[in-house]
Amino acid sequence: MNSIILNNQKSLLISGAVHYFRSTPKLWPELMRQSRNAGLNAVETITFWGVHEPVRGQYDFSGRLDLRRWCQVAQDHGLGVILRPGPYTCGEINYGGFPAWLRDEPGIQFRTRNQPYYDQVRRWMDRLFEEVRPMLAPKGGPIFMVQVESEYLNIARTYGADGVAYLEWLRDLFESYDLGVPLSMCNPVAAPLDGRGWVPRTLETLNSGTGYELVAPFKAKYPSDPCLWTEAWTGWYQVFGGAAGLRSASNMAFYAARFFAAGGKGINYYMWHGGTNFAREAMFLQTPSYGFDAPLDEFGQPTAKSAALAELHHLLTAHSAALLENELPEITELADRCFACVFPHATDPLVFLSNDGYIDAGAPTQTVEWQGKQYSLPPESLLLLGADGLLWQTVVTNAPSKRLHEYVESAERLELVETRAGLVPTLDAAGTNEVTPQEQLQYTRDLTDYCWYLTRADMPKSGEVELTIEGVADFFQVFVDGQRVAISQTHIIEDRGSIDGPGFHQSVHFSCEAGTHELAILVSALGLTKGDWMINANMAYERKGIWGRVLLDGSELKGAWQMNAFDPSPAAGFATATPGEGQFSWHRFTFATPSAAVPLALDLGTMEKGMAWINGHCLARYWLVSIQKSKQVHLEHDQLQVQYDKEPSQRYYHVPSDWLLEKNELILFDELGGKPRSVRLCEVRAKL
Repeated sequence: MNSIILNNQKSLLISGAVHYFRSTPKLWPELMRQSRNAGLNAVETITFWGVHEPVRGQYDFSGRLDLRRWCQVAQDHGLGVILRPGPYTCGEINYGGFPAWLRDEPGIQFRTRNQPYYDQVRRWMDRLFEEVRPMLAPKGGPIFMVQVESEYLNIARTYGADGVAYLEWLRDLFESYDLGVPLSMCNPVAAPLDGRGWVPRTLETLNSGTGYELVAPFKAKYPSDPCLWTEAWTGWYQVFGGAAGLRSASNMAFYAARFFAAGGKGINYYMWHGGTNFAREAMFLQTPSYGFDAPLDEFGQPTAKSAALAELHHLLTAHSAALLENELPEITELADRCFACVFPHATDPLVFLSNDGYIDAGAPTQTVEWQGKQYSLPPESLLLLGADGLLWQTVVTNAPSKRLHEYVESAERLELVETRAGLVPTLDAAGTNEVTPQEQLQYTRDLTDYCWYLTRADMPKSGEVELTIEGVADFFQVFVDGQRVAISQTHIIEDRGSIDGPGFHQSVHFSCEAGTHELAILVSALGLTKGDWMINANMAYERKGIWGRVLLDGSELKGAWQMNAFDPSPAAGFATATPGEGQFSWHRFTFATPSAAVPLALDLGTMEKGMAWINGHCLARYWLVSIQKSKQVHLEHDQLQVQYDKEPSQRYYHVPSDWLLEKNELILFDELGGKPRSVRLCEVRAKL
């Protein structure tokens, strides 16, 4: 078989990732309509165990978590579905898709041979496949392929034979559900076709920025399998303090076409629509926006990239007979790194002429000859020829993608109704005392980002002191006798190394009078890790809060530490706060829903760091930290461009129309003293 079977016929796969939980039900039909119009015949989604079962045994498949409804909307628009149920999904999701409570199962190790892990995975998969079974293709639904795990090759060397045993166990588990559709496993480009991240009876697929170089070795290894590029990266994700990775429309279109020219039979763009990480669902440091420079932007609007790819998709579909009839093309080298890839056909042959030289390496424009005609091929460009001549060509530009929208202040103004102040807690005589601080997840269960650490400290002299924490994550503030005296560093790296290493050490300085003082440290998490490599340990060892020594001018503070989970949500925080403004505050606004049917966003450019809720829905974390210029974003070669400016890493925050009423309430919790009177509601309007 050299192709997928979709709607009972051999087809090229032209798919895009559109994660159901990163948008809302009102937007789903438009996303599917735009996707179908752009020539897609399928969409792909991961499932996020942690959001469906945030508390053990309590499942939620409602609202934007209604996976079955999302599948039905896709089918209604003529789209098949690729399902990626994990249990590990990566995808810049909190804890790589796992629920936080899984960490506390006795004896557990994630993603390796481990019975406690197996038991919980089996229980979750039983529930998930019960939910989606009616949506499987043999049952008349749109799900025609299911992926097992995700990019296991990233950690395969760590777990060796136990890792292989885990993958085999997971494959057997999926087979036991009698899904009736093919199973796949994907691997990253770092070491493609290695074998250690894949097990037999599944289709190995490719994740890459370029894709086409892997087709020939794939077909040599799997001559009877279709070569599918299941993550064709359209851009890259953005973390707080980091730059966005942008990929030009022409660059993406070239590599998509080049993959089919090499003999690839299917592509899935990651992301096609990135959407939004609502609430606290993003991985460590990931921004709420998951725009990913995708063809459909965060708000579901088409871009120049979707337009460029749509033209290619429709041509490939219209002339797919030659691509499906031939396993691989007949290849002729025309010049240095220039090739003709020929797909013979009795009535509709195709010829791809490509220049594979890299723009960033200064590759020249080449003039090549084919069947008596001369063609000019700039680097990273391609011409598609049919029986009657030129069908399509890449428009070569390496300019980064540009937004096709602008944020315009809405006519419906936000009214700041009240502000309430939070109080720094004090030591409770009845509280539980620990000799050393204990990491916070055992108190918060990751149901809140925040935990207070309280103790008494003796200052032997007046003046500046140094406070060092030898194990802390992620961001913290220091209060002495109820007054803030210091905050931690505002730029944090994504992969910090060992949890016992210097990547988790921080020091701050402040002045204090001699004597005994109450010391309070408010630590806020910024999401859980998405993989072992971020902490150099199994994900079960994830930690937040403080777990290392706390040193005051080099002397360890011991003796009476108290830890208190802190929930700033409107019901638990705002409702119990006192009127007035404090060192950390809640701000309540009201506003009417604008009449214009356009996407909406909050401009939080004058706030600092905190969380937002609209009508009781947790919108997102926000942090107006500026982009650090030393941050770099890379894929292979020159696909991604990094843009820096004076703006914070994210200023505008998507407000879903599903959550709006005639009269609305917005509550902001700000940790650091933002200026709420300048917060604006903006309409997101297309630029002409």
